[in-house]
Amino acid sequence: NITEARQVDSNSWYQKDMSAEGLAIYTEGADAINVTVGELMAFDAGGESSPENWKLGIVRWLRCPTEVGVEIGIQCLAENAWAVASKKMKTDTIEERGQYVRTFIAPRVNLLEQPATLIAPAEAYRCNDVVMVNLPEEIVHVKLVDLIETTPQFDRFNITMLHLVDKN
Repeated sequence: NITEARQVDSNSWYQKDMSAEGLAIYTEGADAINVTVGELMAFDAGGESSPENWKLGIVRWLRCPTEVGVEIGIQCLAENAWAVASKKMKTDTIEERGQYVRTFIAPRVNLLEQPATLIAPAEAYRCNDVVMVNLPEEIVHVKLVDLIETTPQFDRFNITMLHLVDKN
């Protein structure tokens, strides 16, 4: 159910290094941390922006240099993203099918004018699926064109917009 609220744990991390491709961060108190390579993360390297402007990245490496510390390397996937609900459509009739899935559209662009990707839980969708995406201002139907990355946690697809649907 997309309306269920979940408690999300957060930890204070400190920036160790930064480049155009991503950053390295660390924290102490590793016993409370549950991070895996391949995991999707939202982050704010500047520490000042609101959550809708956070970057989206993937954990590429993880190390524990001390008994109480953890360092991770995050590759930036997008400068920002929409957190959206999506569901698979029947392609022959474009009828709704299945349950909503929590997904991301990244980056946050006009889908008619610029390319974007859809990031979904692993194995929720396949290439060539037609997916209805509930954006903040509109509903769009997109086709998942190419699977460009897959991890045990998520799949990332290039998408092509098919058409807009009036929300009213």
